[in-house]
Amino acid sequence: MRHIHALPFVLPMILSMSAALSLLTPSLASGATIGESRESRAITINSRVSSKLIALNQPVRIDFTTMPRQIENIDIASTVANSLAVGLGANWRVLGKPVVSEHDKTKTVTVAVTLLPRKTGKIMLPQIPITWLQGDQYAEFGEVEVSERILVGGDTADLPKECNGVAGFAWGAKLAELKTTQIADNLIDYQADKVVAHPKQGLDLVFRGGELAEAVIAAPGITIDQARESFFSRWGLPQVEDASGITWVLGWTRITASSAGADQGVRLALVREDIQTRLNKAQVKDNVFDVLEGPGSTGTAAKPAPAAVPAESDEQARTRLRKEADEFKRGHPDAAQGATTTPAPAPNAQPTGAKPAP
Repeated sequence: MRHIHALPFVLPMILSMSAALSLLTPSLASGATIGESRESRAITINSRVSSKLIALNQPVRIDFTTMPRQIENIDIASTVANSLAVGLGANWRVLGKPVVSEHDKTKTVTVAVTLLPRKTGKIMLPQIPITWLQGDQYAEFGEVEVSERILVGGDTADLPKECNGVAGFAWGAKLAELKTTQIADNLIDYQADKVVAHPKQGLDLVFRGGELAEAVIAAPGITIDQARESFFSRWGLPQVEDASGITWVLGWTRITASSAGADQGVRLALVREDIQTRLNKAQVKDNVFDVLEGPGSTGTAAKPAPAAVPAESDEQARTRLRKEADEFKRGHPDAAQGATTTPAPAPNAQPTGAKPAP
């Protein structure tokens, strides 16, 4: 009976030791050292993936548990979010913020992240550095297969056309080409930071950097509540729904439905996030990095100009030439016999009897 009463006190300690050993086992088994490859320091124990086969609009949740933190004063949620900001590339999009919890008794750390795929096919899930533990460790989760379908209710459907374009206009289409063939110039509104074309009633095409990046559709006469079921049937369940509207993310295409105001109907805003990201990076380069580098810089520090050689005076020239002649005689005794040493004229001296230049 004493063992049974002691169980509640012993169990948390056992769990803590188990978590610690499970995280240390890969390094101990392989004899990992600081100089070894990252594969020997990967933490795969206690990591989970919600599904290994998903549709393009289906979130995947990854979570993992580590031993108690070894480094204090680290905001784990922020470090995880920052690592994902630079580590997702063109494969994933973070949905919401990372969720971090530290167990009250065992002090183990659990991290959960929800991701949305950017493309179809087999995609590696991101690796997450474990910055709150000593050493170079990270969590890895393998790969997920994303089908070329979207999840609608309990079934799947083909990808909607909005993934590639809107109203027959492909995402990334060049304004310079469209305005000569499909959009009349009198339907184009040139603004400071963008160009808006109005090819059809209720449709605005927004061009940034000369390419189609956004679109806005006005649907007067209907409300969000009236359109909700139809929208769900076309794009599946939304990823975000709040007071500002309902948002779906299909790969790189983001669709937001919102109320256009009293008696104004529904407003649909479509944004191509890959084009938006590329334009944002170009703007940062032009407005920040190029200024830091300076004009004509290639990104490396400029070499200092060689020091100027001071001009030689007439007296210095005569001394140098006399010294050279003496050194030549010492090396050629035959040539030195019967020779007389005549100081060479200074480089700027006038020949004897010559008239000075006017």
